[in-house]
Formats: sequence, C-alpha cells, structure tokens
Amino acid sequence: MAFMAAVVSFNSESLYPARHLATPTGGVLWVDLMIRTRDKFIRLKCCGVKAFKDWEESAWFDLPDRNDLTVPDSCCIEPSDDCGKNVETNISFNGCEGTILALAWHELLIFAVLALVTFVLQMVACLISCCIKFHDPLYD
Repeated sequence: MAFMAAVVSFNSESLYPARHLATPTGGVLWVDLMIRTRDKFIRLKCCGVKAFKDWEESAWFDLPDRNDLTVPDSCCIEPSDDCGKNVETNISFNGCEGTILALAWHELLIFAVLALVTFVLQMVACLISCCIKFHDPLYD
C-alpha cells in the first residue's frame, strides 16, 4: 500500500490554494482544490480580502488561463459560466476578511463556552468526590 503525505500550501500573494500529494518516490501530484474553495467562498458571499478590487493586484489576475475574468467565479452570487466577467450585477462586493474573522470569532466563542462548561463540570466532580471522601467512612 503506497503512502501519500498530503501537504496544503497557500500562496498568500495570490490567495490561490493548491494541494500536492508527495509520494514516497519523490514525485508530486497536484490536486486542484479550487472547486471546494470556490464553493466555500460562494457560501460566504464575499470576494477578495477587503473588496473585489483586490483580485486586480493578485497573481491570479496575471494568469493566462483566467479567460478575461475580472474576478474568479467564486465571487459570483449566482454561479454560472464566466460570471466573473459581469462584475456590476452578479458578484459580492464585500471582502472576505471581515466575514472570515466574524466566522472565526463565532467558532472561538463556541469553543470557549464548551471549555468553560467542561471546566465547571470537572470542578463540580472534584468537589463531590472530596465531599464523599470526607463524609463516607466506607470510601477508604
């Protein structure tokens, strides 16, 4: 059975994620994650970091295979072929930075509440255990 180690790398300059799988023989297989990433950004309804104009300054804008798109299709509100060409009517103008940070804070808040509840339950269990030890002669 061949072992494959998955490595995810992000090019912060272009915001263009790619995944490559390294094989034991040293070969590299490129797997395009843009479909999954695009679907996530479509659900977030955002485009670019601060605004949709950020794509004009990215390495993606200089790619020869972008097919004259102004923004990637992930910016489109309603996905369709080449919807990134029609930026006035069919794209999200909001940047993704605020949306992702708000989502991260929400997830962090949920984690913090669960951690606090777990801590309180453990302290109550310790308190009950101590009370039983000091009041029950059969506990020893």
